[in-house]
Amino acid sequence: MWRTEAQTQIIRAKRENVAIQLEAAYRGRLIRAYNQVKRRLDYQVDLANLTRTVQHKFMVNWIVDNVKSSINEKENFKKLLFNTYIL
Repeated sequence: MWRTEAQTQIIRAKRENVAIQLEAAYRGRLIRAYNQVKRRLDYQVDLANLTRTVQHKFMVNWIVDNVKSSINEKENFKKLLFNTYIL
């Protein structure tokens, strides 16, 4: 009698052990999936930040270059008018 009870307890313990191992494997896969998704999202955020930074630098340089060329054109125009009046 006690052997059959011991045997059922052993079987129950083995089933619990298997369930715990399956849960541990599931949690491990869940953590791996979370880390991979987080890494990919972080990459996308970094890529968006880099794109915005490059676009910002390009726009600033474009504006500065246009302002400089505009100033040079105005100075050249003034010089031309001044030289015209002198001649």
